[in-house]
Amino acid sequence: MVYNELKAVDGVQVDLTLFRDVGGLSAYDVVIIGSPMRFKNVNANIRKFIAQNMETLRNKEVVYFLTCLYLIRDTESPGFGFPVFMDPSFDAAPKPISRMNMMDKTHSDTQYIDTLLKNSLDPVSIGFFKGRLDMKSLGVFSRLFMRGVLLFTKKEQIGDFLNPSAVSDWARSLKEIVSVGRRFA
Repeated sequence: MVYNELKAVDGVQVDLTLFRDVGGLSAYDVVIIGSPMRFKNVNANIRKFIAQNMETLRNKEVVYFLTCLYLIRDTESPGFGFPVFMDPSFDAAPKPISRMNMMDKTHSDTQYIDTLLKNSLDPVSIGFFKGRLDMKSLGVFSRLFMRGVLLFTKKEQIGDFLNPSAVSDWARSLKEIVSVGRRFA
C-alpha cells in the first residue's frame, strides 16, 4: 500500500525490499522501516538492521511504519517534532499518561516513540497502524505470554486488523517529503 502510493508519484523511484535482502542504503534518500511493535520495541531483526546500518541511516530521512494491536495517545506529551499518524481504528480514548494504568502506559504513543528515539535516529514521520496477532507465527515464549495477556484483557485480540484505508492515507501524507528525483527504500 505504501509502496503503491509512493510509486504513483512522478519522478520518484521506490524499491520494496525485505530488510535481510538490502544490499546497501547509500543509493536512497529516504528509508521506510516497517515493523510490528512488541514489548515496546520493533522486531529484534529490525533493531539489528538499524544498528548495523546506523551510520548510513543517520544521513537519510527515516520513516517508520509500525503495527501493534493496542495504542493509546498520551495527551500530556509535548509532541515530538515530526508528524505522528495514528490509525483511527485505535479506539482507546486519549488520556494523560499520569492517569493511565500499567497496560495503557506500556502501549502509549509516548512509550513507543521514546523507545524508537533511543536508536539515535530522528524520523521525519511515524505511522502507527493496527496489526495482526497470529499465534502460529509466534515463538513459544511470545505465544505463552500472549495467551496470558488475552486472558486478562480485551484490548488485544487474535486476528488481522490492518486498516488499508488508514495506511493509504498516511502514505499519501508522505508525498510532502517526496520530491522529483528522490529514491525510497
